[in-house]
Amino acid sequence: RLDRYKNVDRAIEAMKYLPEEFQFYIGGTGTYREELKGLIEELNLSGRVKLLGFVAEEDKYRWMKTCDVFINLSSVEAFGMTVLEALAAGAPAVVNAEGGLGEFAEKFEGVSAVRIDEVSMEVLAQVIEKRFGIDFKEDLSGYNWGSIARMTDKFYEDS
Repeated sequence: RLDRYKNVDRAIEAMKYLPEEFQFYIGGTGTYREELKGLIEELNLSGRVKLLGFVAEEDKYRWMKTCDVFINLSSVEAFGMTVLEALAAGAPAVVNAEGGLGEFAEKFEGVSAVRIDEVSMEVLAQVIEKRFGIDFKEDLSGYNWGSIARMTDKFYEDS
């Protein structure tokens, strides 16, 4: 879903400071789409930033598997399932340090967190470029359904 609180505009603005070969593909629909389209045109990034619209679940994993960096700068996420999905697909991530997403950077080598309201777009671009193409191996076994079920059982047993 494309909403203002997702801060997609900040990632688009950071594209001005990234090398020409960087491409940014944005999946999702919503009322904010037209404003983002206008920003892309205003910044002359139409050749490098693409609004994909709705992305089916089966296509989402393919996009994550082939991307070099996954970006989620949302300021209102309690838990970012898409960040875990990107890590499972082998994509490093850049997230907003505010809210629940920032905790991923504390737990996973493949995640960098930035305080989106405190950094310039040049700094954001540097963080994105630093994450580009890194090789990492994350242990996500604690997030599979079997592990979650065991932790839930244990929680209720201990309560």
